[in-house]
Amino acid sequence: MSCENIFKDVAIIHARLFHHKPALQGHINFFLKEFEERRGEREVLRMNSTYKNMSYIQEQGLPNSAEALQKCVANLKESVNSATALCQEICDQEGKTNTQEEEASFLSTERERRAKEWNDFIGLQCERSASVDEEYESQIEALRTHYSDLENKLRSKVVL
Repeated sequence: MSCENIFKDVAIIHARLFHHKPALQGHINFFLKEFEERRGEREVLRMNSTYKNMSYIQEQGLPNSAEALQKCVANLKESVNSATALCQEICDQEGKTNTQEEEASFLSTERERRAKEWNDFIGLQCERSASVDEEYESQIEALRTHYSDLENKLRSKVVL
């Protein structure tokens, strides 16, 4: 008999420790009650609204967008093809009128012009830098003389 009582007690303890159905059921009921009381039908209305929007997009919006896209892509393709043809014609005409020698002379004159502009710019910057340095030195010298005069006046007053 004692073994049967021990097994019963162990079974009861095991059920209480590892059988969580009543506790979970209580938490689930509490959550549902809170969800229903606080949110009411707001969530259901939002879900219905979302469903209507998705249905509209699927039935009307998507086909209309696809159709408009097809038209725009066709127009864009035609525009790109015509622009490419015009560019090709311009390149062909330029190739006929300009030779490589003319292009080389043009490039060399442009290089020389840019080099001259660069040298002028560097010279101008050097002149500006020198003038700023001279002005800085003159300001320093003026401040030195001013403070030395103030110091001399102060000494003369202290001596008197």
